[in-house]
Amino acid sequence: MQSSGSILAGAVLFAALLTTGCVVKKPEAKQAKVPPYVIGTGEIMMANQYRHAKLWFAGEDGNWPLAAYEVRELKEGFGDVKTFHPTFKKIPTAPKVDEFVEGPLGELDQAVKHQDKAAFEASFDELSAGCNACHRTFGFGFNVIMRPTAPPVTNQQFTPVKGG
Repeated sequence: MQSSGSILAGAVLFAALLTTGCVVKKPEAKQAKVPPYVIGTGEIMMANQYRHAKLWFAGEDGNWPLAAYEVRELKEGFGDVKTFHPTFKKIPTAPKVDEFVEGPLGELDQAVKHQDKAAFEASFDELSAGCNACHRTFGFGFNVIMRPTAPPVTNQQFTPVKGG
């Protein structure tokens, strides 16, 4: 005669075998392939417009380290346009960015390095004109960039900081 413990163990084992062999798996739902997120051209341009304004106030106040930083950030933003949006409205973006903004950005970079306010202002205006020419090329001539009249943020100091 079998003991009740071994009968119970056998029953548990039998039940486990039955349930593992008979588990009905639900078919996996097909998940739609979601393309990776790519930042939009408008979002890149909005960030560039913000940096453009910060650059102006940094240069006007002689905060050359901040101005240099904003020039680098603008270059990166325009590089992102070329990388993430190689064409826009069937027009290649890289040649247009190069044509309209690379020269003025290079001049701004030099003006900032030499801490030359007159050259800074002239190259800043050239960059703004380049932005506007590019906007016209892509059908956004209504979006006119100019020298800002008020800082884009009120929680940042644009004057130079000693030891900063």
